[in-house]
Amino acid sequence: MLPETKTSQLIEINRNNSSLYDENTLVNLRKTLLGSEGVGTSAQGAATGRKPHPYNMRVVQLFKTSNVHHSTCLDTKKTSTVGLGFADSGGEASNKVPDALNDLCDISFQDLMNDVAEDYWNVGNARIEVVRSGDQITGLHHLSAPDTYVYLEDARYNRHWEIVASEGASQRRFARFGDKEDFLLRAKALGLPVLEETTSEVIEFQQSSSLSRWYGFARWLAAVAKIELVQCRDQFEYDFFNNRGVPEFMLFLIGQLLDPKDKTTITTALQAHVGKGQSHKSFLLNLASAPENFHIQVEKLAMEGSKRGDESGADQMHSLDIVTAHQVPPI
Repeated sequence: MLPETKTSQLIEINRNNSSLYDENTLVNLRKTLLGSEGVGTSAQGAATGRKPHPYNMRVVQLFKTSNVHHSTCLDTKKTSTVGLGFADSGGEASNKVPDALNDLCDISFQDLMNDVAEDYWNVGNARIEVVRSGDQITGLHHLSAPDTYVYLEDARYNRHWEIVASEGASQRRFARFGDKEDFLLRAKALGLPVLEETTSEVIEFQQSSSLSRWYGFARWLAAVAKIELVQCRDQFEYDFFNNRGVPEFMLFLIGQLLDPKDKTTITTALQAHVGKGQSHKSFLLNLASAPENFHIQVEKLAMEGSKRGDESGADQMHSLDIVTAHQVPPI
């Protein structure tokens, strides 16, 4: 028979984890990318009403902050598109365009085009709201692509824009650029609640793709999986340095209780190794009052946090894949 033993207890202590990224956001992005809006062909016609986005543009827009290479590629393409100023019909640099349009914008025409170009490269769609007073254009404003939806009115493919503002404003309906007068007549016939004074026009830019009939499609989306993989690696390393659930080591002083002064000396010496720039140091300890059966045992628990060479190579490979998806030369 086995000797009687006292019941052992296992205590599980969860590691501390602070997420660098919003996991729900990433999951929603991956799910919406796999969705389909179920478009038909022009010969078959199309159902009237609001046309859903091919993916969650709001999530894709916020995804810009998820990776340094992804963010830099977007800013590089934005700057290359509109950041070099404007030229006249002869190709010479000119201030005529911004000088003529600055007064129509909240800040400047350059600031407006920066926002438009960022949406174009980030979510594949960009919009400018055009405000008119009679036939005179009185305002130009950036219109966030995630807030705009194509609304198909009839079988003849008449359409307008349905605006669902994220800032909590009431739903609006804007006309396509140059179509305001006809749209107001069609809206009245359809019984749509539209007022002329709150109806703007929309200039649209989009990256055309066979993947969507009604909207543009961002070209870099093939890099989503790579960006998420880099995030996982960054999260792993972040958790390593942020974690306080597993100590660096356990120090066993076996044989006798330490004198309070000796205990204070050891504790102070160990605390001196905590903090930035204090790692990989040693100290010498000599206890003159320790008995013969007293000994010290150290059990190392934490793993080294330095990257191996193959990990650095993998990071470089993933970064190159992200840049390749953007079709931007790596820097």
